[in-house]
Amino acid sequence: VPPADVRRSFIKVNNELTGNLTGAFPPERVLILLPHCLQRADCPIRLTFTVDACQRCGRCPIAGLLDLRDRYGVHLAVATGGSIARRIVVETRPGLIIAVACERDLTSGIQDTHPLPVYGILNARPEGPCRNTLVTLSLVDEALRRFVEPAKSPRQNGSEQE
Repeated sequence: VPPADVRRSFIKVNNELTGNLTGAFPPERVLILLPHCLQRADCPIRLTFTVDACQRCGRCPIAGLLDLRDRYGVHLAVATGGSIARRIVVETRPGLIIAVACERDLTSGIQDTHPLPVYGILNARPEGPCRNTLVTLSLVDEALRRFVEPAKSPRQNGSEQE
């Protein structure tokens, strides 16, 4: 059996177990953790230190992910590798991680953070590994709806009143 198939199965089982958690998490306890390869390789702005430096030009999925972060009020970070990802987790101290990565990185990340629940979403790699990868934003949105407590803010329910 190819290792990628085993890893996909592991991620699927992990997501089923994570999906069975009862209750929702407050937004400030949820971290969306992203690989740096979601950012366009030719982008002049490096987002690994502050994702808010993104100009939201729409050439990569980061703008849409920032929109989801803003809508749900969760944390969002970009990591260049496992060591940085672990540091982000230690600093953020989330109750749940929604992680986007390839099979190899997701599998090792889920294992490294155990028993912290991680919901994994595989990225697409149209240009091969680690370059200009993509993520389906609706999958991230679905995970957020599933795990994040509904906010009481007007932005969340769409009825902004001032």
